[in-house]
Amino acid sequence: MIRFFYAFIICLTFSTMHASLSAAGSIEKSIIYKGETRSYRIFIPSNVAQHKNKVAAVIALHGGGGTGQNAEDMTGFSEKADKEGFIAIYPDGSS
Repeated sequence: MIRFFYAFIICLTFSTMHASLSAAGSIEKSIIYKGETRSYRIFIPSNVAQHKNKVAAVIALHGGGGTGQNAEDMTGFSEKADKEGFIAIYPDGSS
């Protein structure tokens, strides 16, 4: 599981770098890891274009039986991200 998490972060980093950071709001995305499609939501704050340098990212993990959508709805990280200027990422778990 730990190995998957590190691979997920690496894949996510590369896919996020290619995401259109000019489009604010939540975006549903996916990556393929070892033949499995893994989905996640990513929230891009409206003021991210103002950050010419690096922008922080927070990964919110949900509990068992949850989804990335649940985590986004329940945590309030997207509103905080929009206010503070960081990217929020909500991966879906697997069974």
